[in-house]
Amino acid sequence: MSDLNKRVLRRLFDEVINGRNFVVIDELFAPDYVNHGPFPPDRGEFAGLKPTGHRVEVTEINISRFRDGLMVEHWALLDEASMMRQLAGR
Repeated sequence: MSDLNKRVLRRLFDEVINGRNFVVIDELFAPDYVNHGPFPPDRGEFAGLKPTGHRVEVTEINISRFRDGLMVEHWALLDEASMMRQLAGR
């Protein structure tokens, strides 16, 4: 991965995800960005299960494609079986 792409990912995590600074999103993502990954809601009912308010730990693999220093596509693979066991209280 190029240093430029690494900087884009670092900014995404540092500034947007952790810093909640959504103003910089246009500096990191291409206008034609496509997210191919499933992302369940963090609150409310999910897959027929009522919310518990408890945290769950989920292993996730992320793959991103870059063009000209911007993220243009993203895929995520979640350990959904583990997530569902935790949500069901098992």
